[in-house]
This record gives sequence, structure tokens and C-alpha cells, in this order.
Amino acid sequence: MSTYHGAPPSLGVPRPAPTRPVTVALSMWGGLTVALLSLLGAVFAIVTGRDALRDYALAEARDYLGADADPELLDIALQAALDDAYSTLVIKAGLAAVVALGVLVFAFTVRNAALWARICLTVALVFNMCGGSGLLLIDTEVMPGLTVATAAAAPTLSIAVIVLMFLPPTNRYAAARKLAR
Repeated sequence: MSTYHGAPPSLGVPRPAPTRPVTVALSMWGGLTVALLSLLGAVFAIVTGRDALRDYALAEARDYLGADADPELLDIALQAALDDAYSTLVIKAGLAAVVALGVLVFAFTVRNAALWARICLTVALVFNMCGGSGLLLIDTEVMPGLTVATAAAAPTLSIAVIVLMFLPPTNRYAAARKLAR
């Protein structure tokens, strides 16, 4: 009794490599852009954070105490609180930079559209939206405009990247790459 299991396998004829769809390229470049925006925001927050915090605290103290308050006396009185606030800001910006580096690494891996890479990048982007560079970490009244702008742009772009990674052309490309192996 013979058992026939379909067409014979192709002997030595390699399958053509599938063409990478635009959705995969946009996912990778979008992920890289999110990572760079997040890193830029973190660095800018560290570099300009101390001055922004001091200016904000002095303005609030002047509003509370009146216009005749001595700025030098206020600066001395607020120095310890400013140091604590700045060290908290540096910790938050460092966390944002670490998450952004994770997004950067996974953005490079997603170019082959492997499911594990897309899932890892999705998780990294969600962490980035929730805490890494999101508006939850910064006070929009205190921080300079560039830091606020990067913190607002990164989550919006992250959502677009997540959607692009799981569109049908990306899924078909991943399946074709799997079959080509």
C-alpha cells in the first residue's frame, strides 16, 4: 500500500525571498524615531532640568511671597528642595533613556517581521508610553517646550508603529519568510 502525501518537495530549488512591505520598513523606522525622541527628551530634561526647576520654584515663591521677595534669599531657601527635585528628575530621565534603548534594540530586530520581535517592540513601546518618555514623567508647567514636545510625540508615534507591525501585509511577509526557510 502506498502512501502519497502531496507534491514532492522541490529538490535544491530555493524559494524566492519575499519582498519586504512598506509596513515593516515604517515600523522599524518609526520605532527608531520613537527611541531617538525619547533619548533626546531624557537628555534635554537632564541638561535643562535644574534651571527649569529653579526658575519655576522662584516664580512660584515670588507669586506666593510677593514681588518684594529677595531672589538670593529665595534661592538659598529653595536649594535643598531643588536638589531633591532635580535628583528625582535625573532618575526619571535615566529610566526613560533605558526604556528608549530597549525600544532602539527591538526596532532593529523588527525588520524581519518575526513575531517575537514585534511582540518585544510592542511591550517596549507600551513601557515607553506609560513611563519612559510619556507625559506622566514630566510636569508640563516646569519643563521646557522641547522636552514636552518629545514626550507628546513619542506616544502618538508609538501607537502608529504598533498598528503598522500587525497589519496584514506585515503578517503575510512574516509567514512568507517563515516558509522560505
